[in-house]
Amino acid sequence: MPPLAGEDRAQVLAIHLKGKPLGPIDLVALAKETEGYSGAELDQLVNEAAIPGRPAIEGSSGGPVSIEAEDFNRSCPRRRSGGASSTSSMRC
Repeated sequence: MPPLAGEDRAQVLAIHLKGKPLGPIDLVALAKETEGYSGAELDQLVNEAAIPGRPAIEGSSGGPVSIEAEDFNRSCPRRRSGGASSTSSMRC
């Protein structure tokens, strides 16, 4: 199966992020940063960014906080050529 196109990656990310607490994330930018990722790899990326055990997940009240761009930065399993831009806050 060929890699997903950017628009398709944004749709897949939206599906995997549904129901998760999400901060201000630009899905189009994240889709660009994940060029060449398969649907399964995008699912893994979202799940890693949302892992409850990571240090930044708990807010001052001890409850869950929203998933932010930095969570995706920590979760990127690898970098793909052509994806990262110097102006983007996300670096996969």
